[in-house]
Amino acid sequence: MGRLLFLILFSVKCFGQVSSDSLPSFAIKYNPVPLFLEVDKHLQMSFEYFIDAKRSAQFTFGFGNKAIFKKEEYNVVYMARLEYRKFSKPFSSKKNGRNYWATELMYKHVEEPFSPVTAPTDILGYTQPPYFTKFFVNVLASHIKIGREYIDMQYFPAFDIFLGLGVRAYHNYIGYTPPGYSRGFDGSMFGRTSGTGVFPSAVVGVGIGIGKWKRK
Repeated sequence: MGRLLFLILFSVKCFGQVSSDSLPSFAIKYNPVPLFLEVDKHLQMSFEYFIDAKRSAQFTFGFGNKAIFKKEEYNVVYMARLEYRKFSKPFSSKKNGRNYWATELMYKHVEEPFSPVTAPTDILGYTQPPYFTKFFVNVLASHIKIGREYIDMQYFPAFDIFLGLGVRAYHNYIGYTPPGYSRGFDGSMFGRTSGTGVFPSAVVGVGIGIGKWKRK
């Protein structure tokens, strides 16, 4: 597998030449940061399309579940991010690394297992079996970001690093609980509580992948 990857990258470097009057076309990147800094670990991929030499739009999708992360406590997590970027100067064949600022909207949905603490007893005094439900987490956030992106003219590597600040709103709730069952506490295993709220937000990430250039 390692030899195959090396041959692919070597071929791209040798035969994937582009002209000196080219501009970025698109980039596909993987962000490893959610594996280390996020409460809800997930895989995260981005697709960036360059509108012109100074502007781009990017869509990011994240996903994780018990099959991928067996030790995680959640059942599933989804994340989507839509972003508009404006670069400080136009990309060119001589300057393929640029600073940028960006605005983004982000949505995340998480489902955690949740079991009521106290089960009711029947008329004979026997305790009913536990009923397992879910704790739902929904987050909507907006950030203003600054970063720097580099896209090699020979496809690899594309590299992106960013930091952003903003605000996020959440709406969390516990799924259906049968009558008679006591929830015990109104929160999740990660300390999240039911209800809605708004609070400051920060985002940081690194993108690593490939990019393609096109003629002007």
